[in-house]
Amino acid sequence: MLAVGHSPAPVVRAIQTQAAKYIHPGALVTTYEPYVRLAEILNEVTPGTFRKKTILANSGAEAVESALRLAKNATGKFEVAGFWGGFHGKTMGTLAANGSAYTSRVRSGRRV
Repeated sequence: MLAVGHSPAPVVRAIQTQAAKYIHPGALVTTYEPYVRLAEILNEVTPGTFRKKTILANSGAEAVESALRLAKNATGKFEVAGFWGGFHGKTMGTLAANGSAYTSRVRSGRRV
């Protein structure tokens, strides 16, 4: 969230204008033309001749969670390789995959 002050008129007008056009409920819920077009452009400019798919996520953690689900569905396996002490978010999947749950507890003074 961006701190912009208490209801500055330009921000309020921009929100009202956007809400009148389209309210974005989240990429994982629905798609719409600008989303589809951007995904197509990203697929076109990504190098390689393999079949490409694109998902736009709200955060890095959401992207990592999606990647974990996709990898599980594609391979049928539950194991992933991660970096101990890395940080990719505070969701269950991101913490479990990279050891950050332990790192976060130690940094906050809570030891297991």
